[in-house]
Amino acid sequence: MDTGITSILAKGLKNMDVNRFDGSGAGFRTRAARVMDEEPSRASDFGEKIFEKLGQVNAIQQESMELSRRMLTDPDSVDAHDVMLSLAEADMSLNITKNVIDRVIRAYRDITGTR
Repeated sequence: MDTGITSILAKGLKNMDVNRFDGSGAGFRTRAARVMDEEPSRASDFGEKIFEKLGQVNAIQQESMELSRRMLTDPDSVDAHDVMLSLAEADMSLNITKNVIDRVIRAYRDITGTR
């Protein structure tokens, strides 16, 4: 599921001068973020928080996949309810992330369109 988030970010933020993007979120740097490295501000904190949360969503997705895999290979080791809850949590976290990213992209387009 990480590639879905990566493709959404890459499509929506391609106008922001991305100089490096390795898919994990750790290598994503915008021109504004490079400028902000010289003097810390809320903008760089916001970017860090976004990628921290993306990492958490990815961890939830990975955990859900692992529980599903264990359910298939060794059904007695995992409770079916835990698997279903994990899948629901992963689905909800991904949907919320997509909505947040869509809104950020829409806000960026609105800001750049008002010039």
